[in-house]
Amino acid sequence: MLQISRDYPVIDHTYDAVVVGAGGAGLRAAFGLANEGFKTACITKLFPTRSHTVAAQVGVIINHEVLLLSWKYCN
Repeated sequence: MLQISRDYPVIDHTYDAVVVGAGGAGLRAAFGLANEGFKTACITKLFPTRSHTVAAQVGVIINHEVLLLSWKYCN
């Protein structure tokens, strides 16, 4: 019978900085730290293009277009 183990090897990592979240601010922080020579890790629960920053930007664009249409038809 196949025996399944819930154990997994723990790999020890050492970083100068760990950025939590890969939205706009998190990715920029991780990029800036790495660019300055810091050993940097960026961890996130979402794929970067699925972040709340991207979703918020789409909402801003849609809202802006709705406002433009509203003004266009009010005159």
